[in-house]
Amino acid sequence: MIYRYIGLLFFTCASVGARPPVITEDTETPGDKKWEINTAWTYTRGSGATDSTLPFVDVNYGIGARGQFKYEIGGLEHRAPDESTQRAISDSLVGLKYRLREGEDYSISIFPQVQFQTPGSSARVKGLEDNGVATSVPMQVSTSIADNGARS
Repeated sequence: MIYRYIGLLFFTCASVGARPPVITEDTETPGDKKWEINTAWTYTRGSGATDSTLPFVDVNYGIGARGQFKYEIGGLEHRAPDESTQRAISDSLVGLKYRLREGEDYSISIFPQVQFQTPGSSARVKGLEDNGVATSVPMQVSTSIADNGARS
């Protein structure tokens, strides 16, 4: 089976743009009182500068069979050839995910979240994060497409 995850930004109300959900985001939740911890490293290079998150941590805790509490945070680094390297802790992102539908044909979840300055972080002073608080309510839909057995 081929799995397709489609994250739809359903609603955004913010003074700044929120970062997108982690690539590992799906409609699943970890289960009641269970933990799911995802880590990632991102690296972007353009116009001679590089930006990375190292490490990026996404911690999820199950609330009942269909819900989860989420907290994301990471280290930020910006390197430019004509500047010194800037490092700081990223903004924090907290959210609540709820699976509206879980089925064999498709699943749907909704995920209200807020992104705000992590207390003690210098990311905004160094220009690594935008000012303000961002809220978003992504809606996620996943479906599977059956493998007909054909091989190329």
